[in-house]
Amino acid sequence: MAQKVLVIGGAGAFGRRLVHGLLATTDLEVVVGGRDLARAQAAADEAREGDQLGRATAMALDTGTATAAQLRETGAAIVVDAAGPFQGQGYHLAEQAIEAGLDYVDLADSREFVSGFRALDERARRVGTTALSAVTPARSARCAVVTKICSASGSGPSVSNSGSRPVVRACRGFWWT
Repeated sequence: MAQKVLVIGGAGAFGRRLVHGLLATTDLEVVVGGRDLARAQAAADEAREGDQLGRATAMALDTGTATAAQLRETGAAIVVDAAGPFQGQGYHLAEQAIEAGLDYVDLADSREFVSGFRALDERARRVGTTALSAVTPARSARCAVVTKICSASGSGPSVSNSGSRPVVRACRGFWWT
């Protein structure tokens, strides 16, 4: 059985693109989450049209009220927050994903949100999850390169931030900004 990824905000502009991209390029199952179940279901239905395996489903989830138990019940290994806007938003969803033992990724574009995200790093490390903030295409490409390099050396990268700039700490001591 393929791994699942939960994309909260998967019916929005960026989330929808991510859902389609995941289905087109991976064997992952995708759960489209959102406050409005009908909208999430429509996005999942649209995504399934281009996916002959029918790997997209939908469920109602709100970033502000989702619980660790609800996130675990999705069967997802990774939670992606594409809901935004991140300005003025807290870390509830990231905290619940970490508590559930799930990896977390967001598409944050708020400097304030990203600069405070480091506070979650120790908690994520303790439970053995990965929590990434401000994952953009440029950063994702850099992370892929760093991960490839580090896999050859046997030491994996970790991602945090320094001040207001996200930073990838790679291969024990090298910094990639």
